[in-house]
Amino acid sequence: MKPHPRTPLLYKNFEEAFNYGGALNVVQNLYIQKSSMFKVFKHRRLNYLGYIGNLESGRDILEDFSKTRRFIQTYFEMGAKNAAYVFDDADIDLAVESIIGATMLNSGQSSSSIHRVYVDSSVYELFLEKAYNLISTYSIGDPMNENTKLGPIALPDVTIYLKQLVNDAVHNGASIVYGGSPVPDINGKGRFFEPTLIRECHKDMEIMYKEFSGPILPVCSVDNDIEAIELINNSQFGICAALFTKDISKAKELAKQVK
Repeated sequence: MKPHPRTPLLYKNFEEAFNYGGALNVVQNLYIQKSSMFKVFKHRRLNYLGYIGNLESGRDILEDFSKTRRFIQTYFEMGAKNAAYVFDDADIDLAVESIIGATMLNSGQSSSSIHRVYVDSSVYELFLEKAYNLISTYSIGDPMNENTKLGPIALPDVTIYLKQLVNDAVHNGASIVYGGSPVPDINGKGRFFEPTLIRECHKDMEIMYKEFSGPILPVCSVDNDIEAIELINNSQFGICAALFTKDISKAKELAKQVK
């Protein structure tokens, strides 16, 4: 397992856990540069290649691996624009708690984070009110502090990009309900972005179709299930989606239509 250079110790925990359980040398955390991966690709003991990351690096890795002229199984998970849909009959408290939690997970830098939500127009204002009440409680600071709810942004240029997306949304008619800017912590240190809630979003805004990693939730009002599913599927990125309704049969039926 080779982690991102920004998180070199990530898979060390996996390695230690397997060793502790008696499965010695099953998992190895590779402290190597991306340029050294070709040597790993050529190793005959390698019979499966999995990759999680951005599209550009994925292309580079697949191109490098093809030069080995080997045929093994591969798995590539590249890009995420996860969506949620809140039906008119949803448990709004549960929906808000779940969606905000997923949006703010790892400061929005997780591949399973929710980064766009579609809410039935009949419960739109209620959803925004409850989302504001919850998101405004998220404190920024040192992730090692037990009182911190939102840690820093890993890469240095991401906060600038996030601000550009927010500005584009506002320029195209959205309104910031909470947050919206890069900030330091209370001691004036660190690279953070405020927990952010944006309303009146629509599909033509960059924040609704471009991939990003940050604690931002753009909210779009929809009039019916068909519109919601069409908007969820209006993305080149996949990975996961969430539907919130008390009608299990309806959820199962519409889940089949989500790409």
